[in-house]
Amino acid sequence: MPVIQSQRLPAVGLLATAGLLLVLAVRVGLSTAATGSSGSAGQGRVRIEVRETSLGGHFTISGAIKDRGRYVDNGGLITVRTLIGAKGTIWIKIGLLDGKPVRCQCNWRVIKGTKAYAGLRGRGHEEGMYAGPNAPTTHITMYGTVSQ
Repeated sequence: MPVIQSQRLPAVGLLATAGLLLVLAVRVGLSTAATGSSGSAGQGRVRIEVRETSLGGHFTISGAIKDRGRYVDNGGLITVRTLIGAKGTIWIKIGLLDGKPVRCQCNWRVIKGTKAYAGLRGRGHEEGMYAGPNAPTTHITMYGTVSQ
């Protein structure tokens, strides 16, 4: 009898170790998913603040995505706004009027993203004022939803 019990002890220890490793792997996976460490930009509502002064253009995204950086508009009736942030770059298509200050309530949509924003989709609307001869600064707020 003692021989049989001593052979079971290593098997029980091995089973307990395997169980602990499985629990640890699941906890690490859940922690990574909760913190967004997988590189995913997120899903849900966003608010993008865009401001341009004589010092250049800057943006801040809050909500499902949190990032900040600089932006560039290519101007024209249909504008492509490029947001260059710490986590990647997002290109957004916007309808605009060219050459004078305009209070805008335009629609926008994401057309491309890199790094954490690769595969990002989104759309929404914007409100605010674009710079011109009588308005020295641009201050736009963009509202919408994104998913990846």
